[in-house]
Amino acid sequence: MTKVMIIGSGGRESALAWKLINEDIDVFAYPGNPGIFVTGKYADISGHFDSIKDFALDRNIDLVVIGPEQYLADGLTDYLREHNIDVFGPSSQAARIETDKSYAKELMQRKNVPTADYTVVESRDQFDNEIEERDYPYVVKVSGLAGGKGAYIIKSSEDQERAVKEIFKEKRFRDAAGRIIIEEFMEGTEASLFVITDSVNAVPMLPAQDYKRALDNDRGLNTGGMGSYAPCDFVDKQVRNRIMNTIIKPVLDGLKEDGSPFRGLLYCGLMITGEGPKVVEFNARFGDPETQSILPLMKDNLYPLLKQAAAGTLDIESISFATGAAVTVIIASKGYPGQYRKGEEIKIDYGALDENIEIFQAGTMLENNKLIASGGRIIGITATGKELNEAVESVYGNIAKITINNSFYRKDIGKRALR
Repeated sequence: MTKVMIIGSGGRESALAWKLINEDIDVFAYPGNPGIFVTGKYADISGHFDSIKDFALDRNIDLVVIGPEQYLADGLTDYLREHNIDVFGPSSQAARIETDKSYAKELMQRKNVPTADYTVVESRDQFDNEIEERDYPYVVKVSGLAGGKGAYIIKSSEDQERAVKEIFKEKRFRDAAGRIIIEEFMEGTEASLFVITDSVNAVPMLPAQDYKRALDNDRGLNTGGMGSYAPCDFVDKQVRNRIMNTIIKPVLDGLKEDGSPFRGLLYCGLMITGEGPKVVEFNARFGDPETQSILPLMKDNLYPLLKQAAAGTLDIESISFATGAAVTVIIASKGYPGQYRKGEEIKIDYGALDENIEIFQAGTMLENNKLIASGGRIIGITATGKELNEAVESVYGNIAKITINNSFYRKDIGKRALR
């Protein structure tokens, strides 16, 4: 039986495990979560690189799939490949496309990839000088990894003061803020496109839209993602081909030119503007929660794509998806993405859930045989439907069958697209 080891514990990893288990893959996970372990298996290891390597070799694991970006930044892919273990995930050098946003901007500029105009600064004085002449709105981003929370849209002096306070005074992002990007604000509609690649060949998945803000109508703080839907009709085949030709291909070529060919999942965060698609940012792994919306619509098996990309032998030209749509809503702990409460019991009436519903656990744990909230984003609920409105209606109709005290969720996921 084919064996896959998944590294990570969030909703993204839950969706990956769910998809692979449905393909009769023997799935092991570390650290995983209780939802994964209903049908998957726990990899009883320490989490150090050598323990992951020893487990993969001892159990004859066919493929390791890395979820979180920090493992990529720390070089887990490089370490496992040195021991002849197939890994779906880029090397640490290739992962700079996510872990160092200033590098990504420089690469895009060199390869004429459409993105926002930008300046990179490395000190408070440089920052103050740069913003002195800028009109609102503009965007400020820390260059390093910040868990999805290091970007600021500056529309007022209050926004500017908050960015200065958190970046420079509180030093909230530490080394990630060694370089800071100040860029133009782009008008348009956001979308995400996932591309599976072996560094030469690249296969796009369904376009999705992520909802980053904590509260309805895109208010509140930036989060890791409060919901998503797929597909986005405004990213049609023509737009997708343009993205592949003007963004994905030159970026993959640029990474190869830099001696860091990219094998894995290249996540392209986009702004669809009046001038065409432009890059907001890249990630070097599956996105969360878009993965939870995309995989339930995927008709083909996922494993062959991941295995071929990891081995550098991708020969699949396209992926087939079911017609219709999927919507994912995240239930989060009250206070997220700031300080939030842990320990609330999670009650899910599985027997009452409709057949088109999947629950993907994230920040959960078992305590005295009870499912307990242990993270900011607790669970995601995904509904599929023949049309987007059907999926939206279904996801919100079923969310009432889940009870978690001191939690919240957005009530507008997918609804803007319906309007």
